Amino acid sequence: TLAENVALLGPYEVNRTHRALKVLGQPVQLSNKEYQLFMLLFENHGQVIPRETLIDRVWGLDGDVSDNNLDAYIKLLRKKIQPEDGPKILINVRGIGYKLEV
Repeated sequence: TLAENVALLGPYEVNRTHRALKVLGQPVQLSNKEYQLFMLLFENHGQVIPRETLIDRVWGLDGDVSDNNLDAYIKLLRKKIQPEDGPKILINVRGIGYKLEV
């Protein structure tokens, strides 16, 4: 059913079937990697996800990805999912990783 595939959290509405995200009711286009990153943070909201875990889960163990790549993706993702006047939601925990705080 539709309800099983739609998850709500704060300003976010995720439709897992269509891999679609809405922020405050507005559709947001995410690349495949951005979507994977977002979902990892979304499903573990409130918990810090270590950088290594994010890289392994999104790019795979063989993924040749630097910390700078991860930071660049996080920056792009933050621009797309961060409501403009709201508090910071995608948080960098220095030296550890990132978390989605809703």
